[in-house]
Amino acid sequence: MQTRLERTQARHDTRDWVQERRARTRQLIELGGLVHKAGLVELTGDDRATLLGAMMELADQLRGGRDAGTSADARTQPSLPPPGGGAACGPSSRTGRRMLRRWT
Repeated sequence: MQTRLERTQARHDTRDWVQERRARTRQLIELGGLVHKAGLVELTGDDRATLLGAMMELADQLRGGRDAGTSADARTQPSLPPPGGGAACGPSSRTGRRMLRRWT
C-alpha cells in the first residue's frame, strides 16, 4: 500500500511520458463519456462490436471514402455466398440487423 506522500508524488509526476499518458487517458475517458451521453450504449445493448462498426462507418463517411450504398461490412466480407445459400445481409442476420440500425 502506498503512503500519502507516494500518492502525492505520483500525482505530480512531471515526466513527459507520464503527462502524455495522462492526457491520452483523459481524452479516452471523455470520448467514452460522449458515447454514453449520446445514448449509444443503450441503443446497442453495450455491443462493442456494433459500436466499433458504426464508428468506423461514420469515420469512413466523414473521410468521403465510400459510396452511399457500400457498407464497411460489405468491403470486408468475401464475395462468396454464405453456407446454405442464405442472404449474407438479410434482416434476420446479425449483419443485417446492424445495417438496419446504421447511422446515415
